[in-house]
Amino acid sequence: FVLLFILSDAISISLGAMGFGLLLQEYPMLVTVTKWAGVAFLLWIAFNKIKSSLANDALVLAMAKKQL
Repeated sequence: FVLLFILSDAISISLGAMGFGLLLQEYPMLVTVTKWAGVAFLLWIAFNKIKSSLANDALVLAMAKKQL
């Protein structure tokens, strides 16, 4: 996930440097699209974190049963 955060930061910085703000001023609908893309991105990260956590819990339980 660290690589994903680095990549998303790099994209944000690059878009800002290339004048993405000007595009947002010209096309206000892009603000809404960008917000919903951000929401989708954060939900995707949350889903993967929860899935990973549940998988780790199942692994810990399986290992504990083996030791008994």
